[in-house]
Amino acid sequence: MKKIIFVFFLFIGLTSAQAENRVIESNSIVGFWQHIRVTKNADGTNQIAPSGIYKVINADSTFFSFMTSPTGSGLALTMFGSYKVTSDSTYTENVQTSLSALGLPTKNNDMRYKLVDKNTLFVQFHVLSNDTWTPEIWVRVTIKEMNTGGMVTLK
Repeated sequence: MKKIIFVFFLFIGLTSAQAENRVIESNSIVGFWQHIRVTKNADGTNQIAPSGIYKVINADSTFFSFMTSPTGSGLALTMFGSYKVTSDSTYTENVQTSLSALGLPTKNNDMRYKLVDKNTLFVQFHVLSNDTWTPEIWVRVTIKEMNTGGMVTLK
């Protein structure tokens, strides 16, 4: 596990030094995404907030996700593997390693997706344990947000 974290930090360090030259604008699911949690307030209105979970979907058909600690003092690589887009609204993740307790096995998982706009991704994944489709909202993190020292800020 220490090797995986070391490699992850090494990767981030090497790529962020030249990120301006390497990050390409994408109109697809390829990108650096931040998970958004939606909860109901007591008055019935929605409250949105970053969850601390991030997913990087690479153009070479690989992906990984990681989670930051609530205090922001650490992070953990939670999942990695490869993916294949199967239509304009579905893709399959081939999860090679997962530390998730969400019922996603380390195998092929069918995912439904919709790009709401260029920077908002709606995903549904199938949870085997209760045979339901679970929705998620992801917001693209841009190079500008990374350079200003923060991630997506929700208003």
